[in-house]
Amino acid sequence: MPLIRDEGLAEHSWHFVDEEKLIGRIVPMIVPLARFNDILEDHSGLPIGVAVANDSDVGVIKPHFGAIDLITVDFPSFADGRGFSLAQRLCDLGFAGELWARGHVIPDQYAFARSCGFDAVLVDDEIFARQGEADWRAAATSLSLRYQKNNSDWRGGPRSIRELRRSGQL
Repeated sequence: MPLIRDEGLAEHSWHFVDEEKLIGRIVPMIVPLARFNDILEDHSGLPIGVAVANDSDVGVIKPHFGAIDLITVDFPSFADGRGFSLAQRLCDLGFAGELWARGHVIPDQYAFARSCGFDAVLVDDEIFARQGEADWRAAATSLSLRYQKNNSDWRGGPRSIRELRRSGQL
């Protein structure tokens, strides 16, 4: 799965560990939320990521945000927007690590994903085959204004229409 950032394709060294695989000392690793407690003590101080479904109760990992370097939020379908709400919830709860959308996200959703707090998108291979790097780069700069609350420190991201109206600039 290609990783997309504002500047285009990006490299990463994270390894996904599935529910059945024995967790060794793979570093850095991303574990399913259901396995997070299994590795918390054994991997203290090592890079840890957590993969969450778009309907997960992320409040259960809030006490451990300091030990989590990365959270990926699954998007099983580009039509299912619950992952955007979950990203905003994670930011509101105080998660300060990397936040990646993962799966069926399309370039048209990239600017919104960034404004919700996602740092990057781990794109499904099938989607990336149809809409490559050029489409994602264009999507990163496609919006200049937004209505939604911005939960990221996205430099160059869309400006808030509400804030511009309040300041008399619009």
